[in-house]
Amino acid sequence: MEVHAYFISLYYSLVNSSAGGVNLSRPKYNTTLSFLRLDIDGNVRIYAYDDKVDWGAWELTFTLFD
Repeated sequence: MEVHAYFISLYYSLVNSSAGGVNLSRPKYNTTLSFLRLDIDGNVRIYAYDDKVDWGAWELTFTLFD
């Protein structure tokens, strides 16, 4: 049995500065299909798609400023 660990990460690079990154979430499935959403109230949310379920496949996996 093969075991994998998945991460949703944010990597950044600034002009005239160093680059970096941070792991935002560690879902229990492959999150190749995911998107970042900036809401009108300033919240940042990440949704990930789980292709192993029949309904409710989009799951909120991370929220910033909630």
